[in-house]
Amino acid sequence: MIFVPKHKAHKRIPDISRIHKKSPSLRLSVQLGYPFYTNTTKNQYTNVSKIIDQDFSKITAANTDLDIEEHYLSDHKKNKRPVIKQTRYQLNVIFDNDIFANRDYYYTNGLRIEFIAAFANTSPLNYMLISTKNKDIQLSGFSVVQNIYTPTNPDTSVILYGDHPFSAYLTIGQFRETYDLTRKLRIKSEFDIGVIGPASFGGKVQSSIHEIEPVGWHNQVKNDLVINYSLVIEKGLLNSSIFELNALGRASVGTLYNKAGGGFNMRFGHFLPVYHGPSSIFENKNPAGRYQFWLFSKAVIDVIAYDATLQGGMFTHDNPYVLSANNLNRFVLQASAGIAIYYNSIGLEYEQFYLSPRFKGANRFGWGRIKLTLAF
Repeated sequence: MIFVPKHKAHKRIPDISRIHKKSPSLRLSVQLGYPFYTNTTKNQYTNVSKIIDQDFSKITAANTDLDIEEHYLSDHKKNKRPVIKQTRYQLNVIFDNDIFANRDYYYTNGLRIEFIAAFANTSPLNYMLISTKNKDIQLSGFSVVQNIYTPTNPDTSVILYGDHPFSAYLTIGQFRETYDLTRKLRIKSEFDIGVIGPASFGGKVQSSIHEIEPVGWHNQVKNDLVINYSLVIEKGLLNSSIFELNALGRASVGTLYNKAGGGFNMRFGHFLPVYHGPSSIFENKNPAGRYQFWLFSKAVIDVIAYDATLQGGMFTHDNPYVLSANNLNRFVLQASAGIAIYYNSIGLEYEQFYLSPRFKGANRFGWGRIKLTLAF
């Protein structure tokens, strides 16, 4: 519903396609339970749909605050595009564990915490992160990650040659997600810094959650510096009201991973398009209720050049035991399937992963993931 302020009263505009092009500026505030307002005066009309270049049904918020702001000067040659910014906070907690696949080895535990906030957009590092050219939606945040790896038998003090070495890493980072709605394009880039080795507290964390304490952590990869840059690109290919197929590409470069790969992401259910951005999980597209749910499947093949969790850090070379580069499998398939349910400002996902052998003589492997999303 759109109103135009006239003195102290509000006058309804029966046709939103009319607002004069000489209007000096346009500001749309989309908030839960509030209508749209403009600062245009009487007889000043312009075409709102041309400015935003989006269907209003795709940006109406159900339970979040979005801001769309664009200053239109007389010089329309600048052809600026409005940027949707999430003004609320968002917290993502992602927990991985191989117990969901009845395993207790290789990638045995992982925790990732993401915090999205508007002030992260002003960080100097944010401008170094790759983004889409046209940033219809821009979100920035910070992350903390700890991943833990063990051999097939973590309860032995001797080195199991030909098996996965004990290793763990801990990083902090900043990430940036931008979305081009017209091109159905999403780009997420991230810069991480941290440590691999005992300083990551991987052994202490695993010992604290096991009834029988693993005794082989004295053979883990030694302390080394982690600096890594990662990039994920997602492009919408096919979509309908209940189905979506997107192409995926990703790459990592640094002292932790050097790899690149590609694949697909498919969803089926009741949802808004993934290229709309994570803000869409809080939007009320269906008047019957503020909920979304879907089944999903992903598959990516990576080409591996370097993996510090198997080979040790780049700067420390006196590790008790690591795998040589010749023992790595250069092509690795990662596939997953899961279910997601979101209602209002809360989302929950469960995903089951399959991973082909990462090194020669390794077993096929799987683990489960639980993801909790909160907006506040």
